[in-house]
Amino acid sequence: MFWFLVYGLLAYLVICIIWDQIPPSMSARRKLSMAGWGSPSEPATYGIVTIDVEGIERLMEKVSKKSNVKLTLTHFIAKAVALAIESCPEINCRMVLGKLVPRKTIDTCLLVACEDPITKKNDLANVTIRSTNSKSLKKIADEVSLEAERLRKGKNNHHVKTLQPLRLLPTIIMRPLIQLSVWLSVSLNISIPAMGIKADQFGSCIITSVAPFDIEEGLVPLAPFTRNPLFVCIGKATKKPFVIEETNEIVARKQMTVTATVDHRYVDGKELGKLVKKFTEVCRNPEKYFDVEKESI
Repeated sequence: MFWFLVYGLLAYLVICIIWDQIPPSMSARRKLSMAGWGSPSEPATYGIVTIDVEGIERLMEKVSKKSNVKLTLTHFIAKAVALAIESCPEINCRMVLGKLVPRKTIDTCLLVACEDPITKKNDLANVTIRSTNSKSLKKIADEVSLEAERLRKGKNNHHVKTLQPLRLLPTIIMRPLIQLSVWLSVSLNISIPAMGIKADQFGSCIITSVAPFDIEEGLVPLAPFTRNPLFVCIGKATKKPFVIEETNEIVARKQMTVTATVDHRYVDGKELGKLVKKFTEVCRNPEKYFDVEKESI
């Protein structure tokens, strides 16, 4: 038995060494970050930006009028974040056996408030938009609206199947089960139909909004069971003092606070700087990055 364990340990070490050498390779700094922290309970990095939404709302009004679809700031932020991730591909990765593996697409996961069909208590479900960066605002709004309606009516089979075992199992059993299912679905990219779990169902980032609760600013925690490196929280847009740089004039403008919680094991400040720079540039110049005709299709 002793030698069996020794040979098993040696085989495991050999597999780990071989896996570590297969491209894409990681820097020593990235390996240190991953080895120094466990699952996302400690390595949180926070960021806050304030966005002038008046130009964004003018753009959304034009697209809404042309497409006859109601748009919200959440739809816009979802695509703006996806465009920002394009400039920071380092964060668009899955952690597989202690190694960061790039995703093939940029997918955003939007959290939707709904009701548990059995307990009638408040619930939270996710709607994941695949390839968000290449979809129009109209398509994003249509997908979110359709899936949110199904969730609220209890017609989303994946969500219903996921809730069933969670209602029955005690927490002490649920924890290892969740860890196993997430490892299979996110790390190994495997769907588990029996449990209603889709492969990589939380995508590249998770976006939520506290605006419906009249909260102007919120910081959300990393959720270990999602294995997601980026959480974005949208606050309520309100009028605040704004300085016009050209004239130093102070005026009242409608502004919104957007916060981000990032898993530091995936990226450092240099990479995050690229993401934040692109995100703020997109939000400040919406007409440059969003064509009304294309966004209405």
